[in-house]
Amino acid sequence: MSVMFSRALPALLLVLSLTPPIQAAEALPPFGPITPADLALKDNPADPGAAAMVLLDEVTTRDDQRYESHHLIIKIFTDQGRDRASVELYYMERLSSIEEIRGRTVHADGTISIFDGRVFDSTLVRNRRLKLHVKKFALPAVAAGDVIEYAWIRRWKSGVDDLFTHPERYELHSVYSRLSTSWELQGDLYVREAHYSLYPAKGARVDWVVFPPTPAAEIKHDGGTGAIRLDLANMPAIEKEEFSLPDEMLRPTAHFFYVAGTTFSSPSFFWQAVGERRAETYERFVGKSKAIRGLVETLITPSDSSDVKLRKLYARTRQLRLLSVQNERSEAELKREGLRENRNVDDVLKRGYAWSNEANLFFIALLRAAGFSAYPVELRSRDFGYLEPAVWDETQLNAMIVAVEVPLMGTRFFDPASRYCPYGLVPWEETGQRGLATRKTLADFVNVPGPEPGAAVTKRESDLVLSADGTLEGNLRVTYTGQTALEWRREGNDLDADGRRRLIEDEIKRWLGAGAVVDAVSVDAWSDGDQPLRVDAHVRIPAYAQVTPRRMLGALNPFTRNAKNPFTRSTRKTPVYFKYAMHGTDDVTIRLPEGYALEQLPPTTRFDNEAGWFERTAIGYSQSDGTGQASFKVQRQFETKGFAFPAADYALVRKLHDFVTATDIEQFVLRARSDH
Repeated sequence: MSVMFSRALPALLLVLSLTPPIQAAEALPPFGPITPADLALKDNPADPGAAAMVLLDEVTTRDDQRYESHHLIIKIFTDQGRDRASVELYYMERLSSIEEIRGRTVHADGTISIFDGRVFDSTLVRNRRLKLHVKKFALPAVAAGDVIEYAWIRRWKSGVDDLFTHPERYELHSVYSRLSTSWELQGDLYVREAHYSLYPAKGARVDWVVFPPTPAAEIKHDGGTGAIRLDLANMPAIEKEEFSLPDEMLRPTAHFFYVAGTTFSSPSFFWQAVGERRAETYERFVGKSKAIRGLVETLITPSDSSDVKLRKLYARTRQLRLLSVQNERSEAELKREGLRENRNVDDVLKRGYAWSNEANLFFIALLRAAGFSAYPVELRSRDFGYLEPAVWDETQLNAMIVAVEVPLMGTRFFDPASRYCPYGLVPWEETGQRGLATRKTLADFVNVPGPEPGAAVTKRESDLVLSADGTLEGNLRVTYTGQTALEWRREGNDLDADGRRRLIEDEIKRWLGAGAVVDAVSVDAWSDGDQPLRVDAHVRIPAYAQVTPRRMLGALNPFTRNAKNPFTRSTRKTPVYFKYAMHGTDDVTIRLPEGYALEQLPPTTRFDNEAGWFERTAIGYSQSDGTGQASFKVQRQFETKGFAFPAADYALVRKLHDFVTATDIEQFVLRARSDH
């Protein structure tokens, strides 16, 4: 079972943090007996056929003693469920540690295998300030029918800030919040019984919210012990559906946070305060630099249009060396270069490199020097979920883009700090949501529009020859633009040229199906985000067409013949969620083998509804095209009209994809000519 817990970083406070000394944590209680009924359990009546189920989940958060204990008991029903015996525990080295791991396997016959204590620790991600580690271990000799049980303690290296435990010591004119803990109330396994407890830091005010809301989450305050408790029973697993929202957006989670400052606060007041405090930090970095003004005077002219000015300033920002995306360089290598931390945009200009969001702040400085109104917008990367204002946790803000007020054009958004991101585009995960405009006097939420279909285009062009034995062979060119090009470039960022070619080659093979041969793959302009990403390849598909004594028949479009409809269920419970709206175009020419003539091509067809539109044409040609070889051309276009559709609109999405799938499997028919 994979367990992930992230403790929030301390809020941006204007005071020093004073923390009490660590107290000794209570030892984890000994494991109790597993009942004969649980050992004999063959299936979960509430979730028949499941690979496993959680019998007990216990979490005790002791902010008063700076640790959190976890205890899990899981029943394994099938061989597939045995993967729950492999456990991964994640932690930030500077913030916490994982201790006192113990576990056991209770076999169906009642015998017990004790975990031997071997734990493997490795670093997953590191940056200038934090290192993400994972501790891995495996419970022994697990088989279907067994019960696995394990427990551990997460110990925090700092306590709750003095601001929250002794607010009377400070003169506060704003509101501050810090996340205590988050309990994930639903996962990918059915939970029969769960108990959660929080013992807050003494003297601190704690608030909470459950999001998404669920009637099952009844939080109670124990006046005797001061604990906050939540008990659950028979919580079903999250239902997995194709193209669904991230689990973080579907899973009810109880968030607890400490609050200090203004007595009568609201989410809007809190986020306004967060935006204003962050704006002060960013304004100090941006400043009003004479060197930046001088640079801008060399880049633009008074006669330049607003769009031309924006393009020039964006291009200059993209010349910076973006250290935060140089994954191929180790931290030690960068340190040996003597790279120092930038204090302001003058340092960025002088040194030519930028960490993290410094490139976006540099872009803002250029824009302001050119007379534009520009400011940072912070948001939550959409691959994790959406920013939820009801959760008073500013660490939700994990991405930054730049907003520019352009005369006659409105507000435009940019992210030059994102590698390979061309002018006019914002990465998909930073679109289609609200973000916090971090301005000193007007910090509020703004809407960042979702990507249009024309901003994510895949175009496939091919000239193919069909042989008498049914083999289809020829050349293919694929052109990616917008979000699709950006996504491929980012996925291949850490790969060498051969690795990138294999990445694309595997995608082409996925289109063409088993047995397809793809070679001579070349990729153009991989590192130039301002250009489309072009792929050229030679493809060969043996036995593409079925050959009979008098006829030959095969799929009209080789690139869609293996596509599956992901929306086959009659109903749906969750929204349909794509990364972005997209547009796809196919232009395929198939040349006929000698001795065959076209007998049948499917008619032109079109479909259009609120979810998207589709059009496919097929036209036959005789030898009049100058090649001396009969052929037919297939042209196909498919576009989705959005990236998110509520469950109530599922019928529209399904109807669109039913039509596309049925059309994509249509076939051509060739007839053997009598003169051969």
